[in-house]
Amino acid sequence: MYGFELDFSSAESSLENIEQIDELLAKINTSVANIGATMNRLESAIESQTVKIENLTASRSTIMDADIAKESAEYVKNQILMQTTSALLSSTKNVRSSLIMGLINGMT
Repeated sequence: MYGFELDFSSAESSLENIEQIDELLAKINTSVANIGATMNRLESAIESQTVKIENLTASRSTIMDADIAKESAEYVKNQILMQTTSALLSSTKNVRSSLIMGLINGMT
């Protein structure tokens, strides 16, 4: 499997086998530690990106809400101006009519 064979026929070969197994276990432990550290860094990066996405989404929503509020205020302002203009034109028309009628009545 790993390119070695275990020989437990003598005490000396058994000790050598144990040393080989210990070395392999040390390599495995180092590899597992490296993998764990890499996974932690990746998880941290993912969490950081998730927080950034949430913050950007919230900021975008706030900006859109502000734009909608501004446009709504502008719309209401324009509606008031139109109604005021219409009322002024109507009253001006009535004043002109009264003035003209008064002039006509004054001539007769």
